[in-house]
Amino acid sequence: MPVLSWTLDFGNEQDKGNRKGQEDYFALFSPVREVVNSDSGFLAVVADGMGGHTSGGKASVLAVNTFVETYKRKAPGRSISEALGDALRSANQKLVDTNIKAGQDSDMGTTLVAVVMRANMLFWVSVGDSRIFLYRGGRLMDVNEIHSYGAELDVKHKLDQISTEDLEANKQNRNMLTSYLGLEEIPRVDISDRPIELRHGERVLMCTDGLTDALDRNEIATLLRLHPDKSAQEQCEVIVQHALKKNLQKQDNITLILLELKSDADDLLINPDRDKTLDDVTIPLNTLEYYERSQEIEQTVQLTPEVTASDASKLKLGIAIALVVLIIAALCIYFLL
Repeated sequence: MPVLSWTLDFGNEQDKGNRKGQEDYFALFSPVREVVNSDSGFLAVVADGMGGHTSGGKASVLAVNTFVETYKRKAPGRSISEALGDALRSANQKLVDTNIKAGQDSDMGTTLVAVVMRANMLFWVSVGDSRIFLYRGGRLMDVNEIHSYGAELDVKHKLDQISTEDLEANKQNRNMLTSYLGLEEIPRVDISDRPIELRHGERVLMCTDGLTDALDRNEIATLLRLHPDKSAQEQCEVIVQHALKKNLQKQDNITLILLELKSDADDLLINPDRDKTLDDVTIPLNTLEYYERSQEIEQTVQLTPEVTASDASKLKLGIAIALVVLIIAALCIYFLL
């Protein structure tokens, strides 16, 4: 498939909110083109630790560091999705072993979300309730599943398996996780079997629930839409500032990573047969869940496709051919007369 020449802009921001300490932890590979185009691609990981400040902070650090070190050892022939699964299992085993050594009272655990970008393809793996969003066309779309009691209740309510009254009655338990790292067997894992193909200007947002508890996706999408010219780092800072302005009494730790694909339409690498593997199969966009904007939010401006260099060349060639045909026709008429 055609691959755009691009740059990857990224930013990150953290705040401990109203908590005593920071239990979130994150790590990033270098976003230079050589890394993103490599066999392993660019990796970003975010974790939200549990089990009290000391244990939670330790859990997120151990999980992220183990995950990164395992992924860095990815064998050349192993697919990105398989390597993400390997890294996740290693991170989980590290927490299990640490809990065993610490004794029966140790119950530290953590959520974890990780994304890999190879060229313009997005892969991911997640456990828990930390989020991965895709910002496309003015909307913030879900990429990963949420492993929480609240998410399960919402699905059951949507399928009419429980009533609105039951949904409300269990409100206090919504944040309870149904899957996380630190258990001998991870109950649920969301991992990409096929990547998402990203386009110029689209953004990938990774965050812990400290952000989504303060801002809903309408608010986050609006902030991204209102500041398109800011760098990814500046956008991260703006988003966190708006979250903190809510002054939530129990504001949790916030961690946010934002990635933006910026392409150079004047430098196209046209090679349809480049690295044809299963990883190059993309998910149709209509299979992704997205959130319809509410009426009080201004309507999303529909983006028109940009004219690429190849499109412009084809247009010029077509015009040239048409002119030649017209000239030949005119000469034929002239000689016939």
